[in-house]
Amino acid sequence: MAQITAEVLSALDPHHVSAVMSGKRTNEGGYPTPGQQMLTATSAMSRNCFVDDNTWRLIAENGEFDDIVVGSGFCALAYIDQALRQNRHRKILLLDRGGFWLPDHFQNLPLPFQFAVHSVSETFPWELTHKTAQSGKYLSGSSPFFGGRSSFWSIWSPRAVGPDFDLMDDFPESMKQTALGFYDDVDKLLHIKPANQIDDPVFQVVQGLFDKYLQEGLGSIKRAVHAEPARLATGVPVGAPTRGFRQFSAVGPLLEINGYQNELAQKNPPAGRPVMIATDAVVKGFEVEPTNDDNKLVARVLHTSRGPLSLRSGKTNVILATGVIPTTTILMNSIPDQLHGRAGSRLTAHFRSHIKGRFKVSKEWLGDATLPSHPVIAACHVRGRGTSKLQWHIQVNGSYKPVDKSSTMKSKELAHEDAVCFAGLAADYGTTLTAEQWDGSQGYIIVSCSTLGELPTDTDSWVKHNKSNPDVTTNVRLQIDVTPKTAELWNETEESTFDAVKVIASKQAPLSSIGTTTQKVGRLASALYMAKNLEEDKTASVDLNYRPYGLEAGNVYVTGAGLLPTAGSWNPTPTICGYAQDLAKKLVTEVA
Repeated sequence: MAQITAEVLSALDPHHVSAVMSGKRTNEGGYPTPGQQMLTATSAMSRNCFVDDNTWRLIAENGEFDDIVVGSGFCALAYIDQALRQNRHRKILLLDRGGFWLPDHFQNLPLPFQFAVHSVSETFPWELTHKTAQSGKYLSGSSPFFGGRSSFWSIWSPRAVGPDFDLMDDFPESMKQTALGFYDDVDKLLHIKPANQIDDPVFQVVQGLFDKYLQEGLGSIKRAVHAEPARLATGVPVGAPTRGFRQFSAVGPLLEINGYQNELAQKNPPAGRPVMIATDAVVKGFEVEPTNDDNKLVARVLHTSRGPLSLRSGKTNVILATGVIPTTTILMNSIPDQLHGRAGSRLTAHFRSHIKGRFKVSKEWLGDATLPSHPVIAACHVRGRGTSKLQWHIQVNGSYKPVDKSSTMKSKELAHEDAVCFAGLAADYGTTLTAEQWDGSQGYIIVSCSTLGELPTDTDSWVKHNKSNPDVTTNVRLQIDVTPKTAELWNETEESTFDAVKVIASKQAPLSSIGTTTQKVGRLASALYMAKNLEEDKTASVDLNYRPYGLEAGNVYVTGAGLLPTAGSWNPTPTICGYAQDLAKKLVTEVA
């Protein structure tokens, strides 16, 4: 927070009320009056975590920060965490469009919150074209709450490049080299572990059997090239016992950083600075003007729904860490001339479908293993390429619930109980079974697969500025073009997924299908893709220093999946976190 001077106090307290205030509260514990009764989650959190109206006024009139981070999801967490590790005295303000809602990943919370993902947790800050709407493909939206989609994501966390594999198609070589160096740090940030190394009873036996059958039968899965235990963001710190498996969310870690920095700031002398977190602050855009020195453009004003923030010195960094479309929209409204023909000219994505099957456990399938008497799960990753060389991944989920012969519950009640149990455990909520599907499935091995393929770059998919819409937070049009090449890959991946399910069941166990789900498109990427040379690549938007075209010497930086030249078919979360950490290392000088 900015230093409180006499001028600041005068602005906040023009009538000098502070001169007659006592050193302690005049009303405490219900004496002599009941006190305030109307509290909200946001007002309660504002006392220790979030910026209230008085503090916002102080910030707007007198605040000066090193970084203003826009967004509160994974990239915001990765940047802030790394920046403060470099320098605990870094002055950071976080702005988020939403309020405080969920304190954790929704699967870690009681059942009613699990249903929230299907109802009020998404907004769609764009206008779809008629072509996209007619395709009938569901498109995932944005989450307008503190923590963003980190409270609702699938926790699968694969790496996109390694010493012996490369899934970063069409990425600049420097981006690949950067990625090779950051995944270990990302694992620590997101608490990522391979499923076969998670020390929790729910991963007993079935995980090992799934791994065994997939690796032995890889050659029977058409076009598959690799199978491995899934890397999962467990919600439990790396190095700590993993008992009590949880799904990772950015909400808790951000608030933990906030609390820790507050403790450092209260030491004498201060050992750090507090992180200011302002919720319900929608960023609409920024104004730029030339510097006095070399006429290069820098951002001078950041416009928010709570009022403008001055960036007079031009030294405050604006870190855009929202989703792909909100970041693209902010840039299109702020520097439309510079990014015309660049921002949104490319749009890639993943397509997804779900396949579920089950089979009765046999002695031949188990071999020497013995199934436990409690529910267990498994999570495996299979990847390959279609005949067009486009990528696909299969997120294989396994689950098993033994038959409870002592239970007096009716079958439908038992099925509901099982659906609730595995909805909280599953590494991919989208593959969980409904109560109707669980009815009669006790004692079976359930195989639920999310099949993901990539939307290629050579389609008529794009984001365009929609100037006819007066709302600057949604004034873009979005088109997803599902071409015959994409449809071919979609069919191939589903064929490979059925192969994978058969391989897991093995020939000794009869297999039955229990459903598929509607195909949909999600995980948008590439709208602001990064390139080595922006003068040579006329449709790229961001340089290798994370700065948008036209502001190469400015103070605005871009993070997130919009930077990725292609989406591939892998969950981008670990990769975009790594690039956000890399940005922090570039901007913040390390202080012992």
